[in-house]
Amino acid sequence: MRSRRRARGRIDADIGALARRAQRGFVVKALSRSKAKSAEVLGTAANLEHIEGDIIEKESLRPCMADVSAVCCCAGTTAFPTLRWLGNNDPEKNSYIGTKNLVEVAAEEGKKRGKDVNRFVFVSSAGVKRYDQGPPYSILNAFGVLVAKEKAENFIKASGLPYTIVRPGRLTDAPYTSYDLNTLIKGESGSRKEVVLSAEEVLDGETSRAAVAESCLQSLLSDFMVDTVFSMESVVGPGPETDDAEWMKRFETIKT
Repeated sequence: MRSRRRARGRIDADIGALARRAQRGFVVKALSRSKAKSAEVLGTAANLEHIEGDIIEKESLRPCMADVSAVCCCAGTTAFPTLRWLGNNDPEKNSYIGTKNLVEVAAEEGKKRGKDVNRFVFVSSAGVKRYDQGPPYSILNAFGVLVAKEKAENFIKASGLPYTIVRPGRLTDAPYTSYDLNTLIKGESGSRKEVVLSAEEVLDGETSRAAVAESCLQSLLSDFMVDTVFSMESVVGPGPETDDAEWMKRFETIKT
C-alpha cells in the first residue's frame, strides 16, 4: 500500500459497503464492469477511483493493478439461476474463475514492480465446508455456488499471497442490489451489532454487510490476520463498530 492504503473489489452490495468504510483511511479502487454504475452506487470522493474491468476477462485487470497493495474480492452471484448469470456470471466463472484471475494478476503485476501484494481478502460464504452434509447448504449448493467458493479459497491459499478469508452467513442491510431473498425482504441487522467469529466453519446466523465490510478493513490493518480464515455472524449487542482495538479483541478469539 502507499501511505494511503489501496484496496479493490468488484461493484456489488458488498463492495459498496466495503468501499464506503475503506474511505476512512484507504485510497480505494472500485473495480466494476461499469464506471457509471460504480459512481451511482458509491458516489465520488478524492480517495475513490472507479475502474472499469471484468474479473472474467483476465487481461482487463492489468491496467488497474498499478500501485495496488491489497485486494478485497467481494464478487458473487446468485446461488440459483437468474438473469444475473448472463454474461459469464454463473458461480463457476464468477466466484472461482474471476477470483483466480484476480489472484494471478495481483501476483504477476506485483512481481513486475518488485513489490508483492500485502494481502488478498476474499469474502466467501458460510457452508463452504458443509454442502455435502445435507440441508440447508446442500440445497444452496444445488448449482455449485459453494463448490466454486471452496475452489476459490483453495486457490488463494495455494497462491503464496498473504490472505484473509471471511465466511459470513446470509447478508443483511443495504445496499440492496442483489437478486436474492434479502433484497425482497430488506433484511436489517437492527440491534445485532455484535459479531461472533469462529475459526471453524460452524456459524449459521445472518451477518450484517457493514460488519463484513468492517472485518475486511480491520483485517488489512493487522499482520495478525495474515493467512487466516474465519466465519462470522451478527448477534444482539453493541458490537465493535469501527473501533480498531475492539476488533482486535475479537480477532484474538479465533487465534488463541
